[in-house]
Amino acid sequence: MAVNEELLAFAADLANELERHEGRERTRSADQKIAFANTVHALLLKVLHSSRNPHKHPILLSLHQPDYLSSNRYRPMPVSYRNLVAAYWGMRNRGLLLQLEKGWYSKEKKQGKKTGFVASKKLQRELQRFTAQVGQPPQIPIETIILKGTVNGRNQQIAYSDTPETIRMRETLKRINSCFASHEFGLSLTTAEITELANLMEKDRSKGHLDLSQNRLRRIFAASSFELGGRFYGGWWQHVPKFYRQFITIDGEKTCEYDFEQMNPHIAYLHLGKDLGKEDAYSRVFGEEHRDVAKVAFNAMLNARSQLTHKPRNLDLEDRPFSWPELRNKVLESHRPIEELFFQGLGLRFQFVDSQIAEQVLLSFLPDDAPCLPIHDSFIMHHRYGDGSGGLEETMRQVFRSIMGSDIGVRCELVQPVQHDRSVNSEMTAA
Repeated sequence: MAVNEELLAFAADLANELERHEGRERTRSADQKIAFANTVHALLLKVLHSSRNPHKHPILLSLHQPDYLSSNRYRPMPVSYRNLVAAYWGMRNRGLLLQLEKGWYSKEKKQGKKTGFVASKKLQRELQRFTAQVGQPPQIPIETIILKGTVNGRNQQIAYSDTPETIRMRETLKRINSCFASHEFGLSLTTAEITELANLMEKDRSKGHLDLSQNRLRRIFAASSFELGGRFYGGWWQHVPKFYRQFITIDGEKTCEYDFEQMNPHIAYLHLGKDLGKEDAYSRVFGEEHRDVAKVAFNAMLNARSQLTHKPRNLDLEDRPFSWPELRNKVLESHRPIEELFFQGLGLRFQFVDSQIAEQVLLSFLPDDAPCLPIHDSFIMHHRYGDGSGGLEETMRQVFRSIMGSDIGVRCELVQPVQHDRSVNSEMTAA
């Protein structure tokens, strides 16, 4: 019997046990029993995926009823709210799940927090035979093509009708995620080092939990348009601080990372049929010393729809020898050939272009069953695809050339390999 067939049988037996202790006046019909068992199975899958994390943290679960409406394209799990509540509380009452954080939702603020729970030692023992199996548990079906837009002043997921293109993108992601599911992505760090990394990430709210079970990609589009945004999200490696990416492994082997250098400036210049030139797009503003803030300013100005008379929130100019107006004007002066593109809200349109490039790079390696992990404008692969001879660098150049209609990829600064130092040192805390 296959692993998931065994798990389904275990879930059905557990569902029957939970039902015996529910005290229901009417027993479930045959179809209702199947639906309830499938809900138990979905909760067990969440536990199994979480168990693959070397650093344990609460498993998050939405108990907000509208999330589970059958009309909701973005349901966290394909189950009914009634069955979910019955299964969750039944497993809690039987001592199988332990709630650590109580969730909440504010109708006024339209925001809330998910419930956090962990598997009890009793359930962990019951699931040992499944965690010992080679390979990953199946994924819970969720929507992977996400469209966001503004509703009542809030940016949120919005409904849409499928088109041939959304169906194509979803099928493409299904193929990519299927490839990912047959491989193991990890970190060549000790348990103590992983705990240190997890604590570091949790201090930065933008990073969130270190959850190595999150290896399924989705595409998120913006401003109610499938031609804005569209980048790939969902992989745990995308949240890891840059210093730690050198320790990412695929199937236990070291990896290589190649980066499209100055992706946004290249796309912006090519959008107007112009050449960026050989001088670094960011260093040309106030020199290499201030390249980091120039990069933030450049991209903020491409994304903005106003003249940005006030400094962007994510830009720290403390101890810099210039003010925000001076930096803003210097960016405009340094990029006079594309001055008309700033403050037009074109950033999301350019993101769509780089998402098309990323999609083609990922697809290029599927025939080899080789996972290519995207971080927007960089990619991580098994080390045999690096070192200038394994195909990742050349594939990135070819894809860029085919989509942008430019041979810009021949310049050595376009793709930057990351050298792997296998030692963890004092840089960890500064990552």
